[in-house]
Amino acid sequence: MALSLRILVVEDEGAQAQALRLSLERLGHQVVAVCAEGSEACRLRAELQPDLVLMDLGLRGMDGLEAAARMNRASPLPVIIVTALADRRFLAAAREAGVYGYLLKPVEESLLGPAIEAAWQGFQRVRDLEQEVADLRQEIRTRKLVGRAVGIVMERLGMGEKQARRHLEAESRRQGLSLAQVAESVIAAEERERRQPPHRPRRRR
Repeated sequence: MALSLRILVVEDEGAQAQALRLSLERLGHQVVAVCAEGSEACRLRAELQPDLVLMDLGLRGMDGLEAAARMNRASPLPVIIVTALADRRFLAAAREAGVYGYLLKPVEESLLGPAIEAAWQGFQRVRDLEQEVADLRQEIRTRKLVGRAVGIVMERLGMGEKQARRHLEAESRRQGLSLAQVAESVIAAEERERRQPPHRPRRRR
């Protein structure tokens, strides 16, 4: 199935903007808006939530790299920069801004399609990797919580390690909570009890 994305075009030259729009539509993409300024591009990006931004480098006021960086700080998305010149300084700054590709002017339609596909696939790979890292961190956190909660249950209820873990798993099913949530509640209860002053029996008069 051909890739079809919602694309925001940011270009301050009217003829070039129109050419990009027509090329994108011929390639099967939807142009959600065309604008000529970086600050307007940031506003439209937040409002329209495009899949990808195709943006000129030399914009009035806020340039393309600054706009790309601002967009990616708010919420990452693939940005392709269109420029007349790409030197080492530009490439380094583009990486810092979260740019996923660049095209040299004048943009050829034969190169536009592959550049968009490469940027989109690169962006998806990064997102998948970020999700894997987040899942791994959550797994490590859950293991630490459960290990600590198992120790508390073993001490409180006089159970062995396997029996204490089965107890937590049973509570997880009974309460409809994740194992990590049950472990957190066990740890929180233990910490609350430790903070309470020891009970002192009343003296008889």
